Amino acid sequence: MVTSDGKNKENIADRKRKLIGTTISINTIAANEVLNRLETPVLLELHEKISIPSLLNNAEAWDLSITDYKELEQIELNSLKCLFNLPVRTPTPSVIFTLGTLYTSVRVHKKQLMYLHRILNRETNHWTVKILHSLETLNTGWYKAIKNILNTYDLETEFGTIQNIPPPIWKTKVNEATEKRNKQKLIDSCYKKEGEIFVPKTKTLCLLKTLEKNEYVRKPMNEIRSLSKKDCKALIISRYGMLECGSNYKGTLREKCATCDVVDDEEHRLNHCITFRDSNFCDKDEKLPFKQIYSHDESVIRTMLSKIDRVWNVSTGQGAMR
Repeated sequence: MVTSDGKNKENIADRKRKLIGTTISINTIAANEVLNRLETPVLLELHEKISIPSLLNNAEAWDLSITDYKELEQIELNSLKCLFNLPVRTPTPSVIFTLGTLYTSVRVHKKQLMYLHRILNRETNHWTVKILHSLETLNTGWYKAIKNILNTYDLETEFGTIQNIPPPIWKTKVNEATEKRNKQKLIDSCYKKEGEIFVPKTKTLCLLKTLEKNEYVRKPMNEIRSLSKKDCKALIISRYGMLECGSNYKGTLREKCATCDVVDDEEHRLNHCITFRDSNFCDKDEKLPFKQIYSHDESVIRTMLSKIDRVWNVSTGQGAMR
């Protein structure tokens, strides 16, 4: 959708409407009585093969502003949250990391970098080549944007050199550069600025140990591969500070339990708080430390999710107490 002012507002709004439609369709399929235990990898595959093409078709040729990129990222993030029925305030890095997806801006840049190589290897009289050289002369538009992208991703910037790189090697270089960029965006989003320094955000602190390892590879976490949509949602809510307690909701709840006079965190509400003794395990011998929700063992995770769902409404709700 092209407008006279050359901006992408209407185009992005149109893509948003399309993505909402495809997400609703996928959710309708997943809600079917036969398919309501559809495993998470299938939903992610549907997202990649149906939702993303509807959002980013022809994105190779877009010249986007920083605001446009932020809007696109929020659109896809909202789609993923809707797909798994996650609370609106679920931390962004927890969704991207757990599901193993690329940031939308990185998706667009990847498409544009591959498109550049195709243009440079076309006949010199092809209209796309002529337009690119015209934009180069004026130092504006898509030419200027792709130059900035090449610099941002630490890739070769000379078009003549890029043209001579074999397609498989260029594809490998682009894949490596975009994965590196995606990882850094994840790390950056786990920090917040306090005064003049950056400090880790509490809810995504557990991600940093994994992300800062050289051997980290982007992919859906192994432990969600056999989980249903509901269990995947429950796992994300439980791991990333979305369960109702004083530690997670410091702005609205007291950090200390009014009854027990100790820190009001998930461990306390699950195993010790007498206020919730009708639903929790304070009077039971079968206590499991809350930190086991971070286990990579499927049987441990399933056991923890069943116990957590007894205290908090995570399978169908938003993490409020039962």
